[in-house]
Amino acid sequence: MGYYIIKEPNYFRKFACIGSSCESNCCHGWEELVWLNDEYEKLLALSEGIREAAEKSFERLDVPDFDKPLWNLNLSDGKCPFLAENSLCSIQREFGGEFISNTCRVYPRVSVFNSAVMTRGCYASCPEVGRMLLNDEHALEMCVRQVQVDGNEITLSSVLYEGEEDFSEYPALRFRNELFGLFYDILSDRKRALDENMLLGLETAKRISETNTGDIPALIEQEQRRFNDPDIRAESELNFPKAAELFTEIFGSNETISAVLVNGKPDRAKIEKGASLFPVHFLKNLALNFLFELRMPFCFADESVFKCYKFFLSVYAIARLVLSAGAINGGTDLALKRLAELDRKIIHDSAAAMKIFESIDE
Repeated sequence: MGYYIIKEPNYFRKFACIGSSCESNCCHGWEELVWLNDEYEKLLALSEGIREAAEKSFERLDVPDFDKPLWNLNLSDGKCPFLAENSLCSIQREFGGEFISNTCRVYPRVSVFNSAVMTRGCYASCPEVGRMLLNDEHALEMCVRQVQVDGNEITLSSVLYEGEEDFSEYPALRFRNELFGLFYDILSDRKRALDENMLLGLETAKRISETNTGDIPALIEQEQRRFNDPDIRAESELNFPKAAELFTEIFGSNETISAVLVNGKPDRAKIEKGASLFPVHFLKNLALNFLFELRMPFCFADESVFKCYKFFLSVYAIARLVLSAGAINGGTDLALKRLAELDRKIIHDSAAAMKIFESIDE
């Protein structure tokens, strides 16, 4: 018998899928969807029709780190072949939720298990999550609770995780929880504007990356004291021109963000005009939510905290452009739709994420 700490934003346990009422169904728009071998084999035993569709739609993946193959579900035009006409899952409707993949059951939830602490949130690629960030000022306030589990296995809200992260190769992962807390506190601080907090966080990330792993706890305390100094100011600003370049490279066009461009370049006055159409709390909620979505401060376990934070900052800057342009063109409804599309592309598409990451210089 053991005890684990759960850290989650206030909205997490309030979230509920709205099913066929959703304007952006979970079952389309993905580049790939991987199923475990056991999940795939369960499909083959359901019915002749399901078996034929599965054999036609799945591609076997032999991965060295796995004893059994993985199966990639080929999505025709980004649409799941098991999606029914009413925008619901035909497998779940006919046979029950236990026959769909764990990914399908869990989405849009995301969790990280580290040193007996589970930190979890939800992806804003789900429009309902975006609405919760928009409509609830307290959505990203942190809730902390203790749960009791058997052995090393922890099962919560259909999320199954076993074991710990491996610290042997990347020892700084040992301090993931403490560093996450530091950045959460920096971004949620009310003494300064959000952008100022974001950039001060970048300076903190740089110092962490330049510090020996064993000295990280002392540095965290030092950074907390430094940040509490009201006279501290950031030495840089958000790089919207670079964000616009990345958006164009990923999507092949800048049409979606054209409302905040002048002569093809981001215009800060237009960006701020678009941002002003949202409640004051929304952008802070979004920035904090990206901490959960990107598994910060280690969205790439083998990279420095500084490079991971620069990736996080780039994602946020791109989102700011998309949201401001969407709000100017069609109000908050269009902006949230654009956010879901952006989140789905750059959070769940590894190729798009790598384009952003490779543009970052240490």
